[in-house]
Amino acid sequence: MKKNFLKNIIIISVILLMVIGMTSCTTVPVNNTSNKEKSRMHVDLGTAYLKSGQYSSALREFISAEKLNPGILKYIIISAYPTME
Repeated sequence: MKKNFLKNIIIISVILLMVIGMTSCTTVPVNNTSNKEKSRMHVDLGTAYLKSGQYSSALREFISAEKLNPGILKYIIISAYPTME
């Protein structure tokens, strides 16, 4: 009876160690960038395209920014306006 008990304890311990070892090796990608931050990156890139005369690319980036953060239109206009002068 004692041998079976010890055998079961050892088996359970080994299984637990394997499970702990396997789960500690997995990684979960962490996305710390919010939609607001991503949209600002698109606006900045769009502004750079606008300055270099790549209007289609700029418009594409501004549209991407607006999809991620619908309230960013005012920021897009403020960022883009100085490049139009």
